[in-house]
Amino acid sequence: MPVLSECFTFDNSKPLINDYNCLNKLSLLIRDDPILHCYNFSDKFLLIFLRHRKFDVLRALHQLRCYIKKVITKPEFFCFNIDFINVIQSGVVQFQEENSTDGSAIVLCRPGLWKPEKTSLIDLIRLSIMYISIRLENVECNGHIIVDASDLSLNQILSFGISGAKMLIDIFISTLPVKVKKIHLIRGNRLLSMGIKLFWPFISEKIKKRVINHENRLDEIFECCPRSVLPTWVGGDIEDDLSGEKCIQKIMAGSKMFKEVWNQVQRSQSKLR
Repeated sequence: MPVLSECFTFDNSKPLINDYNCLNKLSLLIRDDPILHCYNFSDKFLLIFLRHRKFDVLRALHQLRCYIKKVITKPEFFCFNIDFINVIQSGVVQFQEENSTDGSAIVLCRPGLWKPEKTSLIDLIRLSIMYISIRLENVECNGHIIVDASDLSLNQILSFGISGAKMLIDIFISTLPVKVKKIHLIRGNRLLSMGIKLFWPFISEKIKKRVINHENRLDEIFECCPRSVLPTWVGGDIEDDLSGEKCIQKIMAGSKMFKEVWNQVQRSQSKLR
């Protein structure tokens, strides 16, 4: 078991002993769980799910079960693939080095740059999971997502489709232990409403209230994501890193803890085949 100070560095709002009791309760439930009992999870890994569910042990267990089930059924998402370099350099998804004013991650999306014939939806999801996993290993992961919908084409919407919308919501809203603070839509063309309709039926009312269409009013975004942490194409002060070098280096270093869990689950599944 790791040193307690290493496990509880992210949430000091509750007495340490209570957090430790929650960890013990979750470990006992995992031991008797028909899906999770055969896996060996570190305390630090389990604490990610406890923090995400505000130390509600049963909800943390449910979240962990959903996560592992997805690793089992969609192993292509939960693996390291060197193709992520091309995905980063496409500019479709960017992860900012600096946080928002509330300490959340900032993810930038430009669907208008997506070329489905070169980059699959699986590639985009896998890259995002790799980045989120690295962040989760160090801090609790909340996020502001800024979507620049300019240049969005009908071909991109059709390539994404309803199945792609369901997959995205299932992974990032229902499965991963992350919280979406706000989804900021900017520069939408006439096809944006069509794109939104793909997602709308699968989004909870809580998440719908976090979707904001700023149109061309970029100043509204700067209240939570200052210019100083955004690239120039969003009206910020940072030159766009077309090479994605910093992000590539961070992902190459990878999240050892999550990779170990993915490998453990996939080894266990291969024995059952």
